[in-house]
Amino acid sequence: VFGQAEKQRISFEFYSESNPENFQIDVCDAKGKRLIQLIHDHENQLHANNGEKIQLISETLSKGTWNKIIIDYNSSSATYNISVNGQTVVQKNKMTAKGNPERIDFRTGEYRLDRKISKFKSENKQTPGYDEPNADVPKEEAVFYIRSFSTQTVN
Repeated sequence: VFGQAEKQRISFEFYSESNPENFQIDVCDAKGKRLIQLIHDHENQLHANNGEKIQLISETLSKGTWNKIIIDYNSSSATYNISVNGQTVVQKNKMTAKGNPERIDFRTGEYRLDRKISKFKSENKQTPGYDEPNADVPKEEAVFYIRSFSTQTVN
């Protein structure tokens, strides 16, 4: 999906219908290391990382409408810009590390495993649900849509 250029643009449209928990968007390198993190929270606010720190970048995204998200990044300077619905909301934020983005993850909730991929949260594989307590407890449905995803080289 991603080209091998120093400067690229990722764009997509995002629609939130039901948002009881965080919706996370991670731009990662080839090995899955997170370089850029966006969080759409349950109050329809958008947050992004600046280095290791997460900050509020947009007061609200319109629920029930399509929102255009554009991420322009420069892998050599490890910086990125974000615009939402044509308005620039982030300029020259720092990526968490230098690297070439090669994939994007869209998910609800936190990443399930600790940094050591073989270590589960509860550390007890004999207990049902050891990797995620209360995984069988019903939750309110989260409904999100993504369309018009594209990447392109930027000069």
